[in-house]
Amino acid sequence: MPEGTDPIKIDVDTYETVVSGIEEQGKEIIDETADTEEPDTYAAGNSVVPDYQAYDERIIAVLKDLETEVAQLTSLMTDIKDEYLETDADADKELTQAHDDLTSGSVSEGE
Repeated sequence: MPEGTDPIKIDVDTYETVVSGIEEQGKEIIDETADTEEPDTYAAGNSVVPDYQAYDERIIAVLKDLETEVAQLTSLMTDIKDEYLETDADADKELTQAHDDLTSGSVSEGE
């Protein structure tokens, strides 16, 4: 095989473990019910509280977006693994059929 053309191989069990770990961590990024709280009357009178409240809202939005992105990533990673396994199974079938054809004599080696 020419240099740099090694076949792609993955350890499916390790891959699934890693993807599962990412997925579980993604679910822990932020509580789905997380929301900002209205400051009490005394705190609301402080001039910096509205700024902190706005930053808090932005952080919550970013973390919820991150959680969504991680879910999409793990879904894509699972799709990649499934496609890899399907392609591998198809290649095995084709090679087995070619081998069977050669050994049964239905196809000559020159074809």
